[in-house]
Amino acid sequence: MYINFQTIRKMLFLGLVGATTLVSCSKEDSNEDSGANRFFIDAGGSDSKARYMLLADDVTKGEIPLTSNRLEFKEANGYFWLFNKNIAAGLSYGFKGAGIGLSYTRDGKGEVRSINEFSIVERATTFGFFDNYYITAVGGQTFADGSGKDGATFIFRNTSDFAKDEVLSKTIHTKKLIPEMNDTEIVSFAGILDNGNGEFLTGMIVSDYKDVKQGQGSSTGVIHNPDVVYVGVFDKDLNLKRYYKSDKLGYSAGRFKSQYLLEMGKTDNGNTYVFSGGINQREGSTRKAGALLIKPGAAEFDPNYFFDIAAISGDGIFRRVWHISGNKFFLEFFNDATKADLRSLDSHRYAIVDVEAKTLNWVSGLPEPTKFTNIVTNTITPAIYGGKVYLPVNEQGTDPAIYVIDPATNAATKGLVVKGATVINAIGRFE
Repeated sequence: MYINFQTIRKMLFLGLVGATTLVSCSKEDSNEDSGANRFFIDAGGSDSKARYMLLADDVTKGEIPLTSNRLEFKEANGYFWLFNKNIAAGLSYGFKGAGIGLSYTRDGKGEVRSINEFSIVERATTFGFFDNYYITAVGGQTFADGSGKDGATFIFRNTSDFAKDEVLSKTIHTKKLIPEMNDTEIVSFAGILDNGNGEFLTGMIVSDYKDVKQGQGSSTGVIHNPDVVYVGVFDKDLNLKRYYKSDKLGYSAGRFKSQYLLEMGKTDNGNTYVFSGGINQREGSTRKAGALLIKPGAAEFDPNYFFDIAAISGDGIFRRVWHISGNKFFLEFFNDATKADLRSLDSHRYAIVDVEAKTLNWVSGLPEPTKFTNIVTNTITPAIYGGKVYLPVNEQGTDPAIYVIDPATNAATKGLVVKGATVINAIGRFE
């Protein structure tokens, strides 16, 4: 029987002081934001499965010991974190059972508390925030009534309490979701991007049904037309309002094991950029890495826009994309494009791209990609704040640290060091 004495000590302490939150560093009677504990860090020690919450006001300098952690997360196979305003949501894929979800919030006094710990019985291979909801989704589901194996289950959780919305959550048929699909094809979904108008965008991979048994991952089978990209636009009732199609790219999805990660982003002027990292080449596509543009209100991709990222990156393959500010995005490339695959964790080359100028600059000041270490369960998550990137760096032979990347110079500077840790899995920021 495992007893977490550290957690028990903290619970007793919190009980003695009558606290209802995980931490408070502000004046009791003040309504002004204290500015404390805005940065949320998921870090671990020598036990690769144990992960802890650390909170910080400033991550641009200094040190913090791993022993200052506020909470030990429920043991899982690593968490994919996503931040939205004052909410942090972590998702861990359940290989042979339900997935695990964690959620936290921070109030104006700097107090961070748990919202809800929830189970994802339906499993989840993609996720994202939309309106006042946190959505998880999984494809390749079999309908209980025998009506098909083309189901995609979307679970909506209210961000106020992360309870499942029973009205909006449903399983939809994906067979013939797009008219040109054949009778054997289904759709797998990649990411949730709030369109700000009661709709969300998601990447769509059209393939044959794959027999997804318990403990297996993705729902993507044989792709008959790998040289095409689809993006769907749905409302909260999961009606497909429209879709975008182009033969200039392969599918838009950052693939990692069972997960389909978002490869899209919106700029401040409302433009949506749809990226394809090039991993689709592993499934027979001749289309390499690039990006397309959807202008506000447009019914199709901009026919005059194509960003050939492969040409200026030396045929690089990237997995994930984050919007920084203006027209600049942060891209995570595989160390070696010839070895890029769905299970690779060797993705430690980073670049800043300007989607309007169509330029790419590699980030300087980071350790060599081969010097990164200790990520064993899932890819890292950086924070984007104030026009800069805050990147967890786990380097061989030293304590992990947060590096601050300035897109104006494309340079990284070493910031906060977590002493005694072996890994920083993610960093996020409460607004």
